[in-house]
Amino acid sequence: MDNVKQVQKKLLAAVRKADYDFGMINDGDKILVGLSGGKDSMALVSLLATYQKFPGKHFTIAAAHLDFGFPPIDFKPV
Repeated sequence: MDNVKQVQKKLLAAVRKADYDFGMINDGDKILVGLSGGKDSMALVSLLATYQKFPGKHFTIAAAHLDFGFPPIDFKPV
């Protein structure tokens, strides 16, 4: 298993543990993630999309990015 897969597996395990320990995600929840384009928010959206596929997990995800009008940055790829 390559290093990226190992990191993904560990992060997904942490998401799953947090959900089970604290009841963070319930059936029918709608989760909005603030997407900055950085590694952390991109990873969170990816992990939640994978977590949706787990048995018994029925929630939706949306991502939002706010344009604060800083110097021109192309966020279309995000």
